[in-house]
Amino acid sequence: MRKIGFVTRNFPPRIGGLERAAFDWYQSISKHGEVRLLAHRGSKKTLLFFIVRAPWVLLRWRLGGVCHVHLHDASLCILLWPWLYLFPKVTCTVHGLDASFPNPLYQALWRGCRGAVSLFLPISEATTRMCRKRGIDDARLKHMPDGIVIDERPHPEKEKARAILRREYPQLPEASLVMLWVGRMVPRKGLLWLVRSVLPSLRDEVCLWVVGDGPEQQQVADVTSKLNLPVRFFGKVSDRRLLELRCAADVAVVPNIPVLGDMEGFGLVSLEANEAGLWVIASDVDGIPSAVHEGMNGTLVRPADVEHWLTTLRYWLRMPDEERQRLGRQAQRYVRETFSWERLAKRWWREVLC
Repeated sequence: MRKIGFVTRNFPPRIGGLERAAFDWYQSISKHGEVRLLAHRGSKKTLLFFIVRAPWVLLRWRLGGVCHVHLHDASLCILLWPWLYLFPKVTCTVHGLDASFPNPLYQALWRGCRGAVSLFLPISEATTRMCRKRGIDDARLKHMPDGIVIDERPHPEKEKARAILRREYPQLPEASLVMLWVGRMVPRKGLLWLVRSVLPSLRDEVCLWVVGDGPEQQQVADVTSKLNLPVRFFGKVSDRRLLELRCAADVAVVPNIPVLGDMEGFGLVSLEANEAGLWVIASDVDGIPSAVHEGMNGTLVRPADVEHWLTTLRYWLRMPDEERQRLGRQAQRYVRETFSWERLAKRWWREVLC
């Protein structure tokens, strides 16, 4: 059996989207072959120790018969460049910021070091286009999306989930249409734009639940307070509580906006909402359309277009609840069939390794 090495600088117990994706990738491909792990699990302060240790691990791997190394982000090409030539095959996942980061020094270093990589695996069509723009030819590109772990836990029905939440949060309204936003409050995620530009026109129709934190958190809170908007902030929550919030909501929103030099590589938060049985209304920008397929698991809307967002949201919110739930179940089935890590891991072994 061929031995594979998996290298990542983002791995649990650290918390984040890249960490979760790396963990899920590693767990999934390990079910189909012998995979060794080299992971940085600490903070940025300990990254230097990881960089110093990595060459010796890679050398030991090569002497032990590892012939293929997979890098889970493109910056590792720079950090480990000379040592990658030890291996007959090196593949590399490319996330959005890997290719779009505008720093000239980073791009120059990446351009000089990426010759050690046999095949790049951008996670979306948008990231693939960005790789082409950076000078990587099609023969060394293969689109390989992120995926989801199918949640085998029982998913509570909407009313049961809301009853559970009201016990913890008594101030939640008894009956209200709910939009759910989950993520890190940074400009490209579009939450501040949504609250400032769209929600005021929907204040009597819907409540917005916000899960997460980030640099724009205070600005979002200030706008919410100033305009007296129906927004409920939950902060960071456990996986179980997040599942309950998703099951209790009516629709998930992903209102990303274009930000120069900070593209959204994929739309993993959309797939996670789908997996819980939620339809997604998302911006047609960056890598999001690679996760949200129009009419199958969500609706794509022009980014930063207030009227288009209002029209789409009102259509959805005025739809009979039975129809919303039917479409949510459709989205759940679709992403479980299309984006499960189990399916993607088999594809990786079949198409990338072989």
